[in-house]
Amino acid sequence: MTSPNTYDVTAFVSPTGTSPYSDIGQVINEIISDIKANQTSSTTRPGAVIYIPPGHYTLLTTVMIDISYLQIKGAGHGFLSQETRDYDSSWNPATWREYNPGASHVVVGFNNTGPQAAFKVERAGNYKQVGRVSGLEFRDFIIDGAPLEAHTRPYDTRPHKIGIAIDSPTDSTIISGMCFTHTHSGVVTHHADGLMITNNFICEIGNCIELYDNPICPKISNNMLWADWRGYGVLIEGGDSAMISDNHFGYWGNLKITSHERGSIIGNKFTSWWPRSINVDVSNQMYIASNHLYRLKNDRPSDQVSFYDDDDGILYCNGARNTIIGNLIAVEIDALIPGSSQLNAIYVDGGNACLMMNRILQLGSTLPRLFVPVGSQDARILYSCTAAQNAVASPTAYVLNTP
Repeated sequence: MTSPNTYDVTAFVSPTGTSPYSDIGQVINEIISDIKANQTSSTTRPGAVIYIPPGHYTLLTTVMIDISYLQIKGAGHGFLSQETRDYDSSWNPATWREYNPGASHVVVGFNNTGPQAAFKVERAGNYKQVGRVSGLEFRDFIIDGAPLEAHTRPYDTRPHKIGIAIDSPTDSTIISGMCFTHTHSGVVTHHADGLMITNNFICEIGNCIELYDNPICPKISNNMLWADWRGYGVLIEGGDSAMISDNHFGYWGNLKITSHERGSIIGNKFTSWWPRSINVDVSNQMYIASNHLYRLKNDRPSDQVSFYDDDDGILYCNGARNTIIGNLIAVEIDALIPGSSQLNAIYVDGGNACLMMNRILQLGSTLPRLFVPVGSQDARILYSCTAAQNAVASPTAYVLNTP
């Protein structure tokens, strides 16, 4: 079934004669212009669907989106792990049946010297006067920052390339079934409310997800998030009521939230060589529950240096009336990061009236501890540490050690 509001990039007749295989960005921009030409009334703008069939497409021009109710969708995320392919020199990927990513594969081909996005959402004017961009959907295709011939290690050196950048206030954007790989950042948003990022592969990349300027009610769930060792799995600055659940944060796995209120971090898996897998700073009424944090031995190459030391905690929380319960922190450490004085599995810094009930497992020879400094007030810590793991210094804390 076809409709006047459904477009196929391979069937659309480009006014400039551009092929989607040579510059799919130019073709999609021309489709958006056609949508605007045919939907001219503010009461009759149902939006449109732009379909990207399976194939390899080069993107040389940033797709500029300033209309609502637009769905850009493909036929699959097409992820192929280059890290897995290159992990062992004894493997022979030259004989593999698939060597590069596939499905609806968009290759970002521009050579930028500053930040540039493959897909950019931006509407001119004050959003209170012109309205927010609403109801966008990005589904089931891959945004790949490396040319086909450059899929080699390292995977984090595609300077300033961004998969999707939301630079204007938006509401109810969905990013689902996608893959982002080999870009500096996967998704970067500003003033994005009701954002849903779910069921994506965001892997072998600089930073996975960055939400700035007070996002309200974002939901980040069921994603594979494997950032570079210098990057973030998820970074949120400001805002309220984030829900972050059921994600897998890969071997440099980390989540950082600052100046946020009433967020939930539930049921995620973190595996990392370094501290601060969960880093919640100056944030209140946070609910951090049922996460599994696994700290590996720090046996990374000497040029991969942590931004934190072991004193800084694997789970760090600074704020008031936060609840930290049901988390399992398994620590396989035999030696501290140089400059560290002790290995803190949980570090609750400042704030007051925090409630904790967790489990800390020692898998290596170094004792992991639970640390609450003097400045923290009225913490309630129940069965979260043994007597040996107890490094609580606050005189107002109530601690019931695990027998």
